[in-house]
Amino acid sequence: MREYIRESILERLAAGPVMYADLAESRNRDCRARFGQVFNSLRADGLIKKVWIGQYPHWALASGVDENEVLIRRIEENSRQDSEGCINWLGYVDPRRGPMIRVDQKPQSIRRLLWAMNGREVDYQTTIRCSCENEACINLKHLKKGSRKDKAIGRKYSIVHRKKLADAQRANGKAKLTMEQAREVRASAETNRTLAVRFGVSEALISGIRRDKSYKEFHAGLFPGQQPANNPHQQVAA
Repeated sequence: MREYIRESILERLAAGPVMYADLAESRNRDCRARFGQVFNSLRADGLIKKVWIGQYPHWALASGVDENEVLIRRIEENSRQDSEGCINWLGYVDPRRGPMIRVDQKPQSIRRLLWAMNGREVDYQTTIRCSCENEACINLKHLKKGSRKDKAIGRKYSIVHRKKLADAQRANGKAKLTMEQAREVRASAETNRTLAVRFGVSEALISGIRRDKSYKEFHAGLFPGQQPANNPHQQVAA
């Protein structure tokens, strides 16, 4: 009957990561039970740890494995280089974050991992994109650093964003009129000059309010371009 010794298991793991079934070397229930006792004692003592290679869990010495080397090995086994020089990830590609891999059971961006492992700085505001514009490419030579703000360049402010900006200006005391005063301007039949003198603002601002260029009141419908019924709860002032 096979005997399992802690030292022999550790000696085998010293050669590299091994799958649990290969480490037990038997499918016999009694052998697996005895092996499990020794194996669990090694885990409890913190001498071994789980690492992922490909899609399968392996076990290795807690102090003898370079996590980055194991991760790179996983990435290399699941990618292929094409004739254009791109290294294409064969696994899941997120439409927004690009090629993804699970690390400690959590999805991580492969491009960000490779960028960081290469000793380059990467933080929350940093985005890592490919110059080749291949959504599956993870070639380090094709990666370039960007910012989350890059996607917003040239994009129009949304209704919610404009409302937040207007609210911030009013909260800081920078707004010249309140929304109630703007509504009074729109409802008034007086001239622009008369209203400008009364509220202490320029005639251009009064004209802009009346032409709905300033102090807009946006209406948020269920669909783009839809104007809801006169529902005060759906009116967004900005």
